Amino acid sequence: MRVTRISIALEQRLGDNDYGSERAQVEYSAELGAEDDALDCTQKLLWQARVQLLHTLTNSRTLAIRRKANPPERICAECKLPLGDDDDYRHPACEEAMLERRKQQEEERRARYEADRKQRDAEYQRQRELAGVASGRDDDEVDDDDEDVPL
Repeated sequence: MRVTRISIALEQRLGDNDYGSERAQVEYSAELGAEDDALDCTQKLLWQARVQLLHTLTNSRTLAIRRKANPPERICAECKLPLGDDDDYRHPACEEAMLERRKQQEEERRARYEADRKQRDAEYQRQRELAGVASGRDDDEVDDDDEDVPL
């Protein structure tokens, strides 16, 4: 059986998020000759119909419809390059690099905290030693007067 005619009808409706919508409809048909390939002509008609629908909706008078017809390109949060359809917010390699960077930052933060803690401990010990020397007594000595103090 030989295909002699192809007809394509496409319709797309976009909502404006305000209880309204806009519809674009395209119909194409083609008469095929003996030398024409039916599958190739069908693909070309579909492509042409999709382009016409997109053109119609991107030139809408409604701003919300134009924005939906022209969504912003999704970009990677790390490297700022376009994302593929399977990617979330970052490319897999960018995700690994970000996790490694966060791990390094956490290690540096812990090292700074530990160094600061050691410095505070050393300062505290020095203050205790100075206080013990200034009072003229050791921490091991206990005055008898201290025992009679009520709690």
